[in-house]
Amino acid sequence: MAWRYGRRERSVSIADPAAATDTYVAAVPQHADKKEQMAKVISQYAKLVYAGQSKLGEMNPKQLAELQDFYLKEQIIRRPTPVAELYTNEFLN
Repeated sequence: MAWRYGRRERSVSIADPAAATDTYVAAVPQHADKKEQMAKVISQYAKLVYAGQSKLGEMNPKQLAELQDFYLKEQIIRRPTPVAELYTNEFLN
């Protein structure tokens, strides 16, 4: 089963990160042993990526930098990337 992340899942992630984690782990069972880490990731997305978006998909460079710091701390990534290389809001209408 492929994990598809859309508007409904985004709304659940923001409103109830724990429920979103359960849904994610049910859809991607190979991450069941990493449920605690997945919960942290989903919670951080709710806090650092989705919070304050005026349009779906809008990115905030400060929030992305904080998320990247979290990824480094949790060893999800090995080294940082300049935040401006990670996103663009150019295509939002």
